Amino acid sequence: MDSNTFSRMACCGQAMDHECWAKFQNSTMPQAQKDVCPQCRQKFPTSKEATVKQVREWVDKGKPWAQTNLASKYQFGTGVPQSFVEAIEYYNMAVKQGDPNAMFQLGDMYNQGQGVAQSFKKAAELYALAANQGHATAQYNLGILYVNGKGVAQSYEKAFELYTLAANQGHASAQGNLGLLYIHGHGVAQSNDMARKWWLKAALQENEEAIRILKVLDKQEGKTTPTLPCCATCGTNETTKSPLHACSQCHTTHYCNRECQMTHWKEGGHKRECNRLKAAAEAEKKAPLPKKKQGDDTNKEEAGGDKDSTIDANAMTATTMTTTTNTTITTTTTAAAAVVAPSSPAPPEEEEDDDEEEEVNDDDESDVLDYDVIDVVESNE
Repeated sequence: MDSNTFSRMACCGQAMDHECWAKFQNSTMPQAQKDVCPQCRQKFPTSKEATVKQVREWVDKGKPWAQTNLASKYQFGTGVPQSFVEAIEYYNMAVKQGDPNAMFQLGDMYNQGQGVAQSFKKAAELYALAANQGHATAQYNLGILYVNGKGVAQSYEKAFELYTLAANQGHASAQGNLGLLYIHGHGVAQSNDMARKWWLKAALQENEEAIRILKVLDKQEGKTTPTLPCCATCGTNETTKSPLHACSQCHTTHYCNRECQMTHWKEGGHKRECNRLKAAAEAEKKAPLPKKKQGDDTNKEEAGGDKDSTIDANAMTATTMTTTTNTTITTTTTAAAAVVAPSSPAPPEEEEDDDEEEEVNDDDESDVLDYDVIDVVESNE
């Protein structure tokens, strides 16, 4: 159970998904009900010190999740005096009982050199133990070590495997780094489409870097319709947590809230454009498909095949071959440049970003994707 997605109630030891917790806290129920554990109905502690007292009761019972929680509090000085020594002691207790969060957190301490001599090899061993139990953040962090060859033999293929495991669990940073591997063809066949797919998944989780790189990718590929829809008034991008709502008339223009919709209707010109957009959308749906001329297939076969298909195949090959592959994903503090091979001859959009140059290069900050930072997480489990 990854402490990035679940938390433990210190009163009863029950686990609760972070999204469920957020819904519980943001609900319209009275505050008095929110101050009570939804699992055991006990009142929540009113101080950090009181929470530590509850956790210690579970530690005395030998619960590994409580040992990890208490270790985290010592690591970050939450409700107790900060102490790496105490943190390491309790993490080791939980590791011996097989707790993946303790393995991950202790691995982080070795990776950062907190309270111990820095050892990427030891960090990799602990991350691997947690990763084998499905810990998404440990899989992601271990993937970064494989990319950079720290504590393990450098391997893009192994990094790709680990990023994929974490990305499939919804880890946004892993999804972003997976996009980088696809765009550069590191450890996997180069693919702009697959890079776009994973960056879109990360962007839908409000990952700002993924949102930015998708705009760069749209510009380079000459797309007139943004990959990630945004509010027509304020420009807020659509995410899973904050979906946009389409205009009920034309169904082509989107807004983040009622206020933005009214502003665009009255001041943004949508009142004039709505009927035109609606008619255009309906006409596009009703437009008949182009009929195939008789004899076309025969002529192509006589000529030795479809020339257009040959051109497209050559273009695809050229796209793959011209992708920059000598730019690697950097260490924990340096961003990796995502240089995109153009997959369409169409010119880029003009008004994408005032600060961006017309073409993207390695030195242009607009295409930097700063994903490869080792996650350091305070355990709430």
